[in-house]
Amino acid sequence: MSKATGPESKVPGSGASFNDHAPSPLMTLPYTELSKVLIRAHRNAWALTEVNRTLLDSLRGVVRRQQDLAMQITEQAAARARKGEPINPAEMFDRAADAVREIGQACIDAQLCAIRQLEAQAGQPAAIEPPSAAASAVPAGQRRGSV
Repeated sequence: MSKATGPESKVPGSGASFNDHAPSPLMTLPYTELSKVLIRAHRNAWALTEVNRTLLDSLRGVVRRQQDLAMQITEQAAARARKGEPINPAEMFDRAADAVREIGQACIDAQLCAIRQLEAQAGQPAAIEPPSAAASAVPAGQRRGSV
């Protein structure tokens, strides 16, 4: 009995040997496309991670600013109380309202920055790299029409 893998083996009915045939591109196309999709998904995950890191870094600064404003308001009230000056609740409320507006604007700015970064990266998915190569990000002016 002979082995079916040698060069003398023939494809039944065709006269060609098994070793003469490479896989058809139509047969490998689904695997090629699946690998491309997986690579794109991986790159998009990196991009989203970078955007989330940027947003969290910005929001960490917002929280610090919120804490600073709260401490400033309480220090002002304590300083007035030490000096024996009357504490005007309306003035304190106005300062707190200004602080809330400032914090709200900082949150909006952080979110807009993250959205702009995501839009910039969506323009050229092939340029999205792991954090070590994040300096090659697409400038904010180059955006794709739809995300």
